[in-house]
Amino acid sequence: GIKSISMFEVKDGKLEAALERVNEVLAAYSEIEGVNSTLVTMATLAEALDLIGLKPPE
Repeated sequence: GIKSISMFEVKDGKLEAALERVNEVLAAYSEIEGVNSTLVTMATLAEALDLIGLKPPE
């Protein structure tokens, strides 16, 4: 099989709209037998470190 990974940086306040658009695109492939998709939302390094009270190196 083929595995594809795409990464997008989304502007502040635009995550919901971006997720909706990606889901629209993935929906087009959902009718193809054997094709599966997973959408994972992740943070930037700076955002992830901020969540645990750390700052990225300068």
